[in-house]
Amino acid sequence: MHFEILQTGAEPSARFLNLSKANPWGNRTISFGASHKATKFKSLEAAKRESEILRRGGFSVHLIWVETSGHQAGSWGEVNHDFLERMA
Repeated sequence: MHFEILQTGAEPSARFLNLSKANPWGNRTISFGASHKATKFKSLEAAKRESEILRRGGFSVHLIWVETSGHQAGSWGEVNHDFLERMA
């Protein structure tokens, strides 16, 4: 399983977060595009942390989980907002 960040209200072909790798100065390029280019977060904590940074920057985003193995591979869903708020 992994987690992805989507821009709320964007066109389906341009809603998945795609972070570039940091350059030597620590800067990254933020863009939104197709699902096959989406940045995949291994943990909910990392995805939540990045989504909070984006929200502070004025982006409206939400998180989804994506199952990648087993008989439910390909399943996905939105991460519950109430659960995220309770995470400390």
